Amino acid sequence: MKTIFTALSPNLQKDDLKLSQHLIFRPKKWIHGKAEKELEELLSQAFNVKKVSLYESGRTALFTALKALDIKEGDEVILQAYTCVAVPEPILWLGATPIYVDIDNQSLNMDIEKLERKISSRTKAIIVQHTFGNPADMEKIMNIARLKNIPVIEDCAHSIGAKYEGKALGTFGDMAFFSFGRDKVVSSVFGGALISNNENLIAKIERGNRRYRYPSRIWVKRQLLHPTISAMVKKTYNSLGLGKLILKLSRKFHLTSDAVQKTERSGGKPKFIGHKMPNALASLAAHQLRKLAHFNHHREKIAQIYQDKLDPRIPRQLRKNGSICLRYLIRVDKPAKLAKIAKKEKVILGDWYQQVIAPEGVDYEKIAFAPSQFPVASQVASQSINLPTDINTNEKDAHRIVKIVNKFHDSL
Repeated sequence: MKTIFTALSPNLQKDDLKLSQHLIFRPKKWIHGKAEKELEELLSQAFNVKKVSLYESGRTALFTALKALDIKEGDEVILQAYTCVAVPEPILWLGATPIYVDIDNQSLNMDIEKLERKISSRTKAIIVQHTFGNPADMEKIMNIARLKNIPVIEDCAHSIGAKYEGKALGTFGDMAFFSFGRDKVVSSVFGGALISNNENLIAKIERGNRRYRYPSRIWVKRQLLHPTISAMVKKTYNSLGLGKLILKLSRKFHLTSDAVQKTERSGGKPKFIGHKMPNALASLAAHQLRKLAHFNHHREKIAQIYQDKLDPRIPRQLRKNGSICLRYLIRVDKPAKLAKIAKKEKVILGDWYQQVIAPEGVDYEKIAFAPSQFPVASQVASQSINLPTDINTNEKDAHRIVKIVNKFHDSL
């Protein structure tokens, strides 16, 4: 019986693995090549935008967006609680203050009424997250933002291909950024993009881009090794702990990069920030972007099995039309216990976001966050566990997961 993974490069297929291995042995293609332009054109066509900029991470994309808005010390930027520390970090790097907003209990996106209460004369931007690919209420948010003359940045890290009222997410705000991290909709292990149609902002983005250089070849090589190591870990995960050992050693000897660096847990800036996206990673991202419709159709099919077959008493994220369901979020008492039981059945469930600001170990004081002020997000985080919807989770796997979850729920 195979092990089902929710994380650990879930999008990785044989063709992606073959491409990454091909690139490892062609260092001349690591930094420069045709893939950057190809990825820019794919994104420009998908979102019908004038400007696409590529970076080594979604964090640098967001950092660049905030700089284009001239965010500085004393300014406030609104974002939701129940997110990753990667979102408030760029705000802090500019000396500004992140202003968190509690979430809606069903959509797990920003609570619109609470958003309005957090706006002040110092509010210089609103970052709108589409949690797990579920569209935020962009009509209401944009109406509020336009009335107050506040720029909107869409956080589409979870939502490439998702739509709101038939229109692509990422095309409502003044700018939108994407992440191509290892567990995202489209993956190049590390990578990000920023898009805009605003001529004034485009000029500022381009000025900011001129300061960036490409990351080191060593850093690029680590990212290219990640798919191969992930494949080895998955294949040997239950072979007397060999897979776990491979994963541990790859981190110890820096053969791969952690998704979130230690310094980031206290709001610090990791060394890789402030770079362009190298050609090799653009090649991986472009390759997966061409499979986007297939990926997202599959996610919807698996999500529908969960929707139909899970015990209806189990609370779950209320999904709107247009959602792509990057992961299927359910809420249970004692999620750690469910994860332990599932692991014995060779199912590794996901832990996004079991901390109000993920990952575990974030210093909330350093990122200006007080969990007690966000009761809904705190409650949801304490119950969160997510089910895989990726291309490597088939219908049989989904029914197997349903059986485990329903049995656990009945035992409570």
